[in-house]
Amino acid sequence: MEQVLYKLPDGWEWKSLGDLVEFKNGYAFKSNVFSDSGIPVLRISNIQSGGISDRNMAYIPSEKLDVKAADFYVEPGDIVIAMSGATTGKVATNNTEYRLLQNQRVGRFIITNKIFRSYVLYYLENKVEENLQKSLGSAQPNLSTAQIKEIKIPIQPTDEQKRIVEKLDALLTRIDTAIENLQENLDASKSLLASALLERFHQEVNPTPIKDIFKVYNGRAYKKPELLNSGKYKVIRIQNLKGGENYYYSDLELDENKYCESGDLLFSWSGTPGTSFGAFIWNDEKAIYHYHIWKMEPKVEIAPRYAYWVLKDITEEAIANARGVAGMLHITKGTMESFIISLPSYEAQQKIAKELDELALKSEQLQAEIGSKIDSLKHLKASILDSAFKGEL
Repeated sequence: MEQVLYKLPDGWEWKSLGDLVEFKNGYAFKSNVFSDSGIPVLRISNIQSGGISDRNMAYIPSEKLDVKAADFYVEPGDIVIAMSGATTGKVATNNTEYRLLQNQRVGRFIITNKIFRSYVLYYLENKVEENLQKSLGSAQPNLSTAQIKEIKIPIQPTDEQKRIVEKLDALLTRIDTAIENLQENLDASKSLLASALLERFHQEVNPTPIKDIFKVYNGRAYKKPELLNSGKYKVIRIQNLKGGENYYYSDLELDENKYCESGDLLFSWSGTPGTSFGAFIWNDEKAIYHYHIWKMEPKVEIAPRYAYWVLKDITEEAIANARGVAGMLHITKGTMESFIISLPSYEAQQKIAKELDELALKSEQLQAEIGSKIDSLKHLKASILDSAFKGEL
């Protein structure tokens, strides 16, 4: 990892973290002792920007704890860093009220001085984390203990450190509170549409199972040699449904139901909730859809936009039913076909779809506005931190 160092004010100097603090890697706890209760185990997946996520937290019953584990406790307030995996370079503080067991590939900075600990956290969390992730940049990134110890940090007299921390506490607390409030508004705006779907589609108006409304066609599973860099047809994978332009191609001529045309309804039955999982409309040229995608072909007269919103409702319901499940979400074809939905008259369908289209547009505009405000505050925060560690605050 390479850091860009800059000229410091008189009396300041660059120091390596390894020369200033003790750094300790985690312990390889055996997964067969993990349980649903006991002492929480901090794994790399639990390290998120700013704090610790308890989602899918593992536990070890105290009676099964290895005697060596006593040396691997993360105390409240301790700074940790993810050393491998998708969260590599993420820095957080143990913002819980309890001790956590430090799993392997979780690094811990042992700092007893409160002011200096806050100073290091501010620097790592906001000046180093992004650079670390950019410089590593591989599919399976890893950080070594040596790399972490080599991280350079600007050091100045103790009184100056104290002044910087107090100033940052005062300024950034207000910014973080404003971001948190905006984030709550953003989450609320996202839930508005889900609530509207619930209200519209869970009324007992001609309840009909999906299997009587749509023919559900499976996509095709490809062998590697069949996926080309160029060819007659695009091959739609789940990442392409959210705008990803990295397509494979095929020259194969298949049964007509293995193709989709512009305007066709697709459903990604295996994907990430909130992004690649769920209902989509294909708005491009004729293409072949991959195995993890279904084509939903209407069997009855149904308004096209209403059909889309029906599938969006099923998307939201499937996500809601899977709360607490990490990673990819999937549903079976049998589950899809068993969903019961409301099927009012064609005119009523058009009216409902129009209302939902208008609500979706307003929701998108509101989310964009709130997102822009959050980005502005984050840029302000970054600017303040940049000034602080250059001696300009």
